[in-house]
Amino acid sequence: MSVGNIRCNDKLDDFSQQAIDDDLEQTRRFLDRFEAIDTAGLPEQEALNKQLMIRDLKMALEGARFKPWEMPVNQSSGIHIDAPQLVSVLSFENVKDYEDYITRLRQLPILFDQTVAQMRKGMAIIGCNATIFPHAAFGSRLDDGGAGLGAHGHAAGHPRARGDHPETRGHESAGSRTRGRSFGLASGGRAAVLQR
Repeated sequence: MSVGNIRCNDKLDDFSQQAIDDDLEQTRRFLDRFEAIDTAGLPEQEALNKQLMIRDLKMALEGARFKPWEMPVNQSSGIHIDAPQLVSVLSFENVKDYEDYITRLRQLPILFDQTVAQMRKGMAIIGCNATIFPHAAFGSRLDDGGAGLGAHGHAAGHPRARGDHPETRGHESAGSRTRGRSFGLASGGRAAVLQR
């Protein structure tokens, strides 16, 4: 049994900068509309709902200054988590449901490209144009071979990258062992999706 609005079951989110900017503008308009609501004569619960909605909208707009969309992937959320879960959140009761799912799968390369574009903008902010490897996963085994990261995968200029940090002083670079390897979906994963 299908639950909810299924009219957009053949679409994925738009993660382009234009869509993000449009969403922020819509949030501003919603805030204006909610602030204009006169709660006189409304039940106490409804007045509280208005206050909570205004609080949520303001928090979203205030949080936008940190540009969270430029950090779209982490250990618990992102396209790498959301895409595989599509199967479990969609209903498959008729041919249209399967066609919608296939249509969504065909849109994944666009969403991958949009995600990568946002990640690159986020990386530019910290002054590197390279892959950032999590220290917890790779430790001192990785550097980027001079592409902006140093010891432990930290951005150039970070004390650990310069070797000035007590934990990294004297550690040998491991760049020669990792140069040329691809740790991600950019090449292999994207190619596999496009071949389907």
